[in-house]
Amino acid sequence: MMLAICAGTMPGAAWLAGGDAGMARSLLGAALVLYAGYSLLARQLSAPAPALVGMWAGQKLRNRISLAMFRQLFLGFLLLLGAEMALRSLL
Repeated sequence: MMLAICAGTMPGAAWLAGGDAGMARSLLGAALVLYAGYSLLARQLSAPAPALVGMWAGQKLRNRISLAMFRQLFLGFLLLLGAEMALRSLL
């Protein structure tokens, strides 16, 4: 991420100081595009990991306990999650 910022910011600042505003705008814009692309890619790659781990853990738990107990635990945790979201919106 820092490499993307430096790749456009350092030369852009130098050209801006030299008086070439058009080239500076282009380089600073390229740095912004690189930074945005990197951030988006990092989010896209890191988002599925917790979901996949949760699905794997849920399957392991489901295979060890009865369906009724799993359902009660699942709904209980869903209730806790909803309560936490409601409390967070109030505070």
